[in-house]
Amino acid sequence: RLMAELDDLERQMSRLEDRLVRIEGDIDAVGQRLNLGERDVRALERRLSRLKKYLGRRLRAIYRLKDAGLIQVLVGAESIHDMVRRYRYLTAILKLDQEALEEYGRRRMELQARQDRLKADRTDLYRLRVDVGLQKEKLNQVRRKKTALLMKVHRRKELYLALMRNREESRQRLIKEVIIRPERSPGTGAGSVPKAEEAGRPVKFPDFASLKGKLPRPVPGRITGRFGRRPGPFNTFTTRHGLVLTAKAGSKVKAVTDGRILFVGWLKGYGNVIIIEHGRRYYTLTAGLSGLKHKVGQWVKKGQTLGFIPKGGESGKKDLYFEVRHGGQALNPAHWLGRKPAG
Repeated sequence: RLMAELDDLERQMSRLEDRLVRIEGDIDAVGQRLNLGERDVRALERRLSRLKKYLGRRLRAIYRLKDAGLIQVLVGAESIHDMVRRYRYLTAILKLDQEALEEYGRRRMELQARQDRLKADRTDLYRLRVDVGLQKEKLNQVRRKKTALLMKVHRRKELYLALMRNREESRQRLIKEVIIRPERSPGTGAGSVPKAEEAGRPVKFPDFASLKGKLPRPVPGRITGRFGRRPGPFNTFTTRHGLVLTAKAGSKVKAVTDGRILFVGWLKGYGNVIIIEHGRRYYTLTAGLSGLKHKVGQWVKKGQTLGFIPKGGESGKKDLYFEVRHGGQALNPAHWLGRKPAG
């Protein structure tokens, strides 16, 4: 029952974290729209000011020409040619005046529409920021429940061992179903195929073996959990098949090199997981992300954003889990990663 409750809390956290990513993306989009809208409004206001000054000058000029002033201008011509020239000149000026007046009306309507749009955007921005605050509070509440439950589990040996066994079985089942079993099926194992296709055109897998020690880190952060056997509570030992990298909450998690997505989804004890095939039976597994939008079969390029380090909670930093595999064998990612993050 405790395992099911813990899994439910982790799923709740994942949904809330994904919602936070979506809301913050909406905030960024509305913020950019506001900046552009405010810039457009300022430009319209400047144009209207110039048109207003021009029309003011023209009205004063027309006022001075009242009481047959226009006729006097034409009659005062020295010749028919000069009269025709003056008539065309006055007609052109009146046409410009009419166009300026019509533009002034259009610009005023456009300015009003832009100002209304800005008002609506500011309302949306306020609503989204309130929503972010509410979602963060909900996330913190779920995190506190999870922490309390984990403390309860870690105080009892049988619960702790059951939790570790449950998580490892879940991970092994995923690896078997997504990587090992397809490789053993004739004609279906994509790991040995040197090429793939993206939108109908061929794309080439990298020479992954040559990238040992040169792969960029999936996220800017430091390694806080090492590969291999490690001690646990109650004089137990567990085996970690990857690395834990600690990074700033909200950081982008990126693909370490080109590849094709084999799996995107939830894994008990690990959160959102993405597995990428890099050719010749090499794979990377990244877990603990939020905001996953990619789909199985999609081709990703080196440095492309896969997701984000989750936000929420009191800590400004969160953990990301990362594996490098060659078929069914887990490799030490520390031997493959360089010091620079993927750009």
